[in-house]
Amino acid sequence: MSVAPFSRSALLVLFSCAFLLFALSVLLPAYDTAPRAVSASMTNSYNASAVGHAVLYEMLRRLDFPLSRRLGGQPVPRGRGALLVLAEPDSGMLAESGAELLSSPCRLLILPKWRGVEDEKHPGRIAEAEPLPVETAARTYLTFADGAGTVVRTLWPSAWAVNELGVTPAGGEVIQLVRSAKMRPVVGTKAGMLVGELREGESRVWVLSDPDVLSNHGLVRGDNAAFVIALLAAIRGEGPGRAGGPVVFDESLHGFRQPEETSLRLLFSFPFSLVVLLICASGALLALAGARRFGVPQRAIPAGSSGTEELIANSARMLDYAGYQDMTLRRYARMTLRAAGHALHAPPGLDERALAVWLDRIGRARGVEASCAEMLSEIDRTPSGGRRALERLFTLAGNMHQWKEEMLHDAGTRGQAR
Repeated sequence: MSVAPFSRSALLVLFSCAFLLFALSVLLPAYDTAPRAVSASMTNSYNASAVGHAVLYEMLRRLDFPLSRRLGGQPVPRGRGALLVLAEPDSGMLAESGAELLSSPCRLLILPKWRGVEDEKHPGRIAEAEPLPVETAARTYLTFADGAGTVVRTLWPSAWAVNELGVTPAGGEVIQLVRSAKMRPVVGTKAGMLVGELREGESRVWVLSDPDVLSNHGLVRGDNAAFVIALLAAIRGEGPGRAGGPVVFDESLHGFRQPEETSLRLLFSFPFSLVVLLICASGALLALAGARRFGVPQRAIPAGSSGTEELIANSARMLDYAGYQDMTLRRYARMTLRAAGHALHAPPGLDERALAVWLDRIGRARGVEASCAEMLSEIDRTPSGGRRALERLFTLAGNMHQWKEEMLHDAGTRGQAR
């Protein structure tokens, strides 16, 4: 007998699940926005550690700033009013990223100050922050902003000689400032500028010398959040009736690159590998659904079978599984005794012991050597539990069946039975 491996309802469920997984595999790329990073520093807009800028990026996003990120391989934004943010770049990455960054019409340069040491137990966090040499900040400034000038570190000022933004920033004990004759001070003291502007033709470069006012650990201090909003408004030229352009965080300077995928490699990368897997699984299901049968052939039911033997076998298997073998064998012996008494018309009202004595007397008269009374006594003496006891009960139950057959048949049949 051959049957299909799956019913129609099962196939419907399987194909529904396959379609749902396929839909998820198509939608997943829309939420997988994390780029690939090669030797990425921790001072980027993806990093949520103390020295990162993820809090700044999230704050601007919630304030409905037109935000985006630029990765390696993508064009530099040159649209009207576009602001390119270079947050603590590494001057060594300039050659790899291209001098086109320096041609951006408007950019904000945030000088580096700290190097985060990643926590081995908690990836993405820092165990400690070490101050970078001031020469590192000076080299970054000279590379990305001005060909001349110096960077100094001094105590945080108690007052500002110049503050065109109108919001007082808060910081730690030491502040990092820029000194340059080419830059116009926007926020600064006699010791140097915290914020300065450099204009060269139509190109504008704004410099924030100390990242502590907008890094994740510093943005929550004092009025630093309002200070950053005022700084971006000034750079983007916002005012009554004037909306600023897009703000683009350049992450190519932190080692982030667009993934380069070939068509073949793309098929076996997540989440597109799910599509390939689903196609293979669907093909296998279709092949199984079209097959007449698979596996070992099903046994045919013998012709003319009423099913009685199968019913008895199933009942025996259920009793065996439930563990009632001991009780079943004892009851079988007593039922055999009563069946023999009923067949031989034993006097009514006899208990089991008296019935066994009466039947033994009849058996001796018929030439039956076995004694049912002795077999019942042996059954009662056999303890419950254990494999040997169960084997003994099974033997006694068989002897009782043999005794009944001899009692109920004539001498000729008894001889054949023996």
